[in-house]
Amino acid sequence: MPTGLYYTPDGAGYLGAGVLGQKNQFHSIVNTTALELTHRLNIGGSFISSVEDFGMFRSWIDDTNYLLESSVHRVNHQVHRIKYAAFVAPLKLYQTSWKKTGGNIRVNQMYNFTWKIPVELGFQYLVRLHFCELDDGMAESEQREFSVLINNQIAETKADVMRWSSGYGTPVYRDYMVKMQGDKEGSKYDMLISIQSVNELVFGLLSGLEIFKLSNLNNSLASPHPKFPIRVSDSWNLRIKKLFLAFGQSNVIVTGMTILIVVVNVVVYNLRQTWEEKFYLENDTQAARTETSYHRFSLAEIKLATQNFSDTFVIGRGGFGKVYKGFIRSISKDVAVKRLSLYSRQGAREFWTEIETLSKLRHVHLVSLLGYCNENQEMILVYEYMPCGTLADNLYKLIRKGKDIAPLIWE
Repeated sequence: MPTGLYYTPDGAGYLGAGVLGQKNQFHSIVNTTALELTHRLNIGGSFISSVEDFGMFRSWIDDTNYLLESSVHRVNHQVHRIKYAAFVAPLKLYQTSWKKTGGNIRVNQMYNFTWKIPVELGFQYLVRLHFCELDDGMAESEQREFSVLINNQIAETKADVMRWSSGYGTPVYRDYMVKMQGDKEGSKYDMLISIQSVNELVFGLLSGLEIFKLSNLNNSLASPHPKFPIRVSDSWNLRIKKLFLAFGQSNVIVTGMTILIVVVNVVVYNLRQTWEEKFYLENDTQAARTETSYHRFSLAEIKLATQNFSDTFVIGRGGFGKVYKGFIRSISKDVAVKRLSLYSRQGAREFWTEIETLSKLRHVHLVSLLGYCNENQEMILVYEYMPCGTLADNLYKLIRKGKDIAPLIWE
């Protein structure tokens, strides 16, 4: 295997993998770092065996089980000429991709593809995406642009394969360094990788995906043993043993107090479990009713619409948090994005109640709720944007100017 295939080459002017979430920051992978392959996917294609990857003996598996979208079909490219290095990826990898299905041409052209990859927490990962432009009608750059998001963070904006590769039929790959933070208990966590269109695209350019786990500061790739919870039966046996020991003591008062405390704890614990089950059941019922009446936007769409919640797009503030102006490409509309702050006194109950109330209260002169987002502990409401301001803004402006205001009738 070539030394510089996955490790950062020396003296080649290559800075390394781009660090996710840190603009213009790169991570150099030295040859003392151990790499463990976690996933190697053939996007839109079938399994590629090791004997088909000539000289490298790598296996590329079908990505169907990792792709979240369902309304898609495979596209086979007729590769007439391609300039590629066989040690980077096999030729067969670039011959397939995914395409959206549907009768509406514009819906076909605007696409979003997301892959969900299970990985372990507490490690850094090298994510490599393989691209190749095989449409000979694409003679210039900026004809097919897209964005790359990893874990709802923007990795690339206005990505352009023609600009990266400087020509048709020339494969290229991009590397990203992703840190999966969290408590290392041997559990898996889903890494989300999304490709979203910027202008009108017919089908995806992503051909392959590789993910490697990097060794930690202890030069280890091993995960700690998972912590198994204490069984309920073991817990009760322990309490019973303690009670028998207490009865054996001469201090009857202390024994009685111990029994009383245990009984109170059990009662309070059971009451709390019952209340929590009822609370979450009510919230789930509210969420189920809401999902059938309003569109649910993904967090990636909201971040893209507001440039990752940039303060330059803030148009209002309140006790709930901030309101941003944004543009959602999937519906081609300017919107007002109301994002619930972590420090707000409002919670999940108020969030679902507001949506349910607005679904019952509709009027031509009231601002419309277009949808919501409830993902990764974010609670967001998406309203129709009012370019001329709110009614209160206009009334206060007239009052400040000393003008009389005629009352409005409801009709």
